[in-house]
Amino acid sequence: MTLTITTLAERPELQGPMWQMPDTWPAFMAEDPVGWACYAHVPAEFPEHVLVATDGEWGPGRPGRAAGR
Repeated sequence: MTLTITTLAERPELQGPMWQMPDTWPAFMAEDPVGWACYAHVPAEFPEHVLVATDGEWGPGRPGRAAGR
């Protein structure tokens, strides 16, 4: 499998699939209510700082598949 790393700013169509992926944060991360409340705002406010991995080539007719966030 070949992974391609891009920012969410480059691939905004992956925001939906990104949120459908399993949550892999360690349990203690959910214990910070302030941090957790802000987490959902990062992709919308700072998409240039969100990395998304896709497997396969992407381009016209080759969308790639979200493989990691």
